[in-house]
Amino acid sequence: MMLLELSMGQKFQRGDIGVFRGIHPRLAGIGLASVITAYCISFYYQVIIAWAVIYFFSSFKNPLPWSISNTEAPLHSYKDCNDLYITEEFFFKDLLRIIDANCKDFNTSDFIAGADDQPSDSPGRLTFLLSLFGLLYSSAVFKGVKSSSYVVYFTVPLPVFFIFLLVLKGLTLPNASAGIRMYLQGEDPATGELPVVSEVLGNTAIWADACAQIFFSLGVCMGVMTSYASYNPRDKPIIKNAFVISLGNCSLSFFAGFAVFSVVGYLNGLGHPVAARTSSTGLAFIAYPAAIETLPGANFWSILLSLTLFMLGIDSAFSFVEAASTVIYDTPSGKKSPRMLTALILCSFGAIMSLIFCFNWGFTFFDVIDHYLAVYLMLLLGLFQAFAISWVYEAREVMEKHGKAPVLVLTFGYWIPLFFGGIIGFATVPTVQVNWVFCVILIVSTICCSIISICMSKLSFREWFWAIGLAGVRKIARSMTKLSKQPGQPRRWWESIFEIWWGFSIKFFIPWALWWLLVLSARNDIMSAYGGYNNFWQWIGFLFPLTGILCLIIPLFTCTRREDFGPEVDEAFEEEARAKSNSVSPTIEMKAN
Repeated sequence: MMLLELSMGQKFQRGDIGVFRGIHPRLAGIGLASVITAYCISFYYQVIIAWAVIYFFSSFKNPLPWSISNTEAPLHSYKDCNDLYITEEFFFKDLLRIIDANCKDFNTSDFIAGADDQPSDSPGRLTFLLSLFGLLYSSAVFKGVKSSSYVVYFTVPLPVFFIFLLVLKGLTLPNASAGIRMYLQGEDPATGELPVVSEVLGNTAIWADACAQIFFSLGVCMGVMTSYASYNPRDKPIIKNAFVISLGNCSLSFFAGFAVFSVVGYLNGLGHPVAARTSSTGLAFIAYPAAIETLPGANFWSILLSLTLFMLGIDSAFSFVEAASTVIYDTPSGKKSPRMLTALILCSFGAIMSLIFCFNWGFTFFDVIDHYLAVYLMLLLGLFQAFAISWVYEAREVMEKHGKAPVLVLTFGYWIPLFFGGIIGFATVPTVQVNWVFCVILIVSTICCSIISICMSKLSFREWFWAIGLAGVRKIARSMTKLSKQPGQPRRWWESIFEIWWGFSIKFFIPWALWWLLVLSARNDIMSAYGGYNNFWQWIGFLFPLTGILCLIIPLFTCTRREDFGPEVDEAFEEEARAKSNSVSPTIEMKAN
């Protein structure tokens, strides 16, 4: 998916909407939905950044606000609420206000917004910070990547250095090795037993969350990478950049895991009451501060943690706003408006919308949106992106050359079993984690329809495979391999392997994987309401993927204007044009001298 988005943005020099409208005007909704997704994520991302800022300024107090030195309880573990550790009390009660003055949880399971004796409340410092962030973001992205690039010179390398320090400190803590075993082997810290691998791999919720997390971490299916790639020269190598970005991101995430789980092992060794807080916000804002509070130089490590969270968050927030800004700037009216004004409007509106999350019921809102948007809408967008580039891009040209029947037989032979297999599996087999029967049916159907398509096209298998089997994706894959070598160089051994691997993955494997994750995730959420929240919040969370679906559907009937691309779109991807360009450049330089 990273290769797909980088190649589309660089080839068409547009944001997501322009790219998909260029593929087919009625597919503009894919780009629209992806950009709206990124922009909506920025609403609650600002809240997380605000939490980090509050922790940063709180870190200068001695003792820390969540230090046991502030307690008068017999066991020195709580301040006002005896069933909460002090870091939990600081985060949930003092910061988020989801625990009231009587130490009762703000009830969003039985009520929409708390019981009758639990009025809505909003922390003033969160509101102030979110208002300030609107100005901060607009000042950072007012010239697009030209201005935000100056900011990331500091916000990208510094967190890496801070994570390195946190890893070194974590590995020196007592019982850190138990946390590392928990990280790498899944060892149960209480019993020391290893998990049953087949049970873990059969848990569809883990796969869905992992896939959404990778998409979220890399910024794919949100218009971010397409937007950034649109600023690249058209002849810049793509494959190398995609692998550097993906491997660099995943390697840093893997490395940061040692900082996290070494601390988890340390807390388990202490028998700490928050040692089980190992996921989501609980880890960053409850468990880690609790561990830091027990270390020498606690204020320093707290400052380091909050700065790391702040800079990692603000980088992502910039990219979300930049994706929306690029799409607006691609429009005729957007080009007439000052970029600073566009950035100011986007950031100001985002800051206003993020104020919703400041209320004590806002954490529930935050949680359900994060789940439904990340798991459902992002996976759905990945599915539609793969469909657009694999089955729609250049379909008309292929059908004109080889006939409609071979193309349509393959298309229907793949998508009809895929769609109805998922629906039937969802409706009739609620106790089976993965319905392998329908997977086999899909494979058999695709093979049979491929054979029929070959016979109808009257092509050899090799000719059919490249011309029809990998139609659409083959051209994109070929263009990427061409840009990875100098013009005129002979075709190398790995190019065909890459084109087959990437083309098959985008056209056949990724749609199947994403569709099944969507179906099984929906089944899990219907069988058990997410988070145990009131049905009202479940529907509110579902409104976000529903909005994305409407953004996909409406342009199917309303958008008829194709994005016009000049002949230069394909020139950078053609070896002859690139060779000519490279031969002309030295001549021009000699004349200039």
